[in-house]
Amino acid sequence: MHYARNPEVVIRREHFGGIAFNKANGTLIELDREACIFFEQLDGETSLQNIGKQIQDELNVNVSIPRLYDVAESLIGNGFICKGVKSYHIIAEDFPEQKDYLSAPESVHLAVTHRCNYHCTSCYVDDSVTEEMTTTEIKNLIDEMADMKVFQLAIGGGEPFLRDDLVDIVRYARLKGIVPNITTNGSLLTSEIAEQLSGHIGQIQISVNGHNRSLHESFRQTESFDNALIVMKILREQKIKFGINVLLSKDNLREIEQIISFAAKQGASTINFLRPKPSKSESNWYERARLSENDYKTVQESLKNVLGNYHIKITIDCALSFLMNSESPDDLQKHGVYGCSGARRFLSIHPDGNTYPCSFIDSYYGGNIKNGLKGVWEGFNEFRELQVTGKCGVCNISKFCAGCKAILLYETNDILSQKQGCFIKKST
Repeated sequence: MHYARNPEVVIRREHFGGIAFNKANGTLIELDREACIFFEQLDGETSLQNIGKQIQDELNVNVSIPRLYDVAESLIGNGFICKGVKSYHIIAEDFPEQKDYLSAPESVHLAVTHRCNYHCTSCYVDDSVTEEMTTTEIKNLIDEMADMKVFQLAIGGGEPFLRDDLVDIVRYARLKGIVPNITTNGSLLTSEIAEQLSGHIGQIQISVNGHNRSLHESFRQTESFDNALIVMKILREQKIKFGINVLLSKDNLREIEQIISFAAKQGASTINFLRPKPSKSESNWYERARLSENDYKTVQESLKNVLGNYHIKITIDCALSFLMNSESPDDLQKHGVYGCSGARRFLSIHPDGNTYPCSFIDSYYGGNIKNGLKGVWEGFNEFRELQVTGKCGVCNISKFCAGCKAILLYETNDILSQKQGCFIKKST
């Protein structure tokens, strides 16, 4: 029996080896050079012996065939490798030159509009940006993403469903082999729109900050909780995969297990906890909502206590990577924890086409996307040269954390400050 790469899995070479992305479930794994060539050759017809010879010829290394067998068997369970099917054979270019960032983004974060029908006090969006790229300009961007083998398009806002071409954008991205995902407040997503998205969308993320109305609406729009319940019902009926984004605050940090239980009962596939960041909607919201070191200890303990108790994937945003300090660097890499990845693994695009390392930093500009994605991706060298030093620099997980530069800029006006809000005790 020969092994085959799942036809939904795409491979992109990087200097260290490559990245395998499963479009069916949104899972991504990193590969060393041997594993990358192994994946490329898995077509359902080529034997492990011949694949081993290909690896030896290209890399000049000895390959254990039993080891290849063990790797293949271990990856069957997560959907990357299949038996009894055929896949296409990849003829790859040389491995790219070594850099401290990927040859292309894993994901492009595109705010299609900064307009919103809600007025939440926690919102980070700059509503002075009123220009929006046209449908044609966005499709041109998607064409470039496909050429560069970008895996995902994360569509956000503002409220993206205020654009009447959103379904067209989603369908075009999927047509070009890119998985489109949407973050929304859910208030404008009807059954009719959901039906049009079904089969094309990867996942929809809904902003829900609590397991009941009073907790959720403590810093969200009135009636937004009921709207979120309605849209989750619609998505269940249409069998569209959805997750929940939870913005942490002093109001909900002791309700984490209840929120996870609520999300699981609603049928969410994932729940993602977000660190509070400065708001452009209300200047003193962040001062009220930001968490202390002891608060983050509470969050960490709460998450540890519920792991494995619910059938839902629990994730945290990159600004909370320090919560995983008990994991070894090897385990962090295995689980895909990369910390601050702006301009290294993804980039953010405002509605007018201007690009930034992430959605929360507008002081480092990479150019306008209308001039070409490849040039923009190469244009963040000043930002990429920033390296944490001091206590953070000697931390054993600094490579997988690097702090939140947006918060540091706001709180200290120093993007390399050591005041991360992290409770890890470091020694120099």
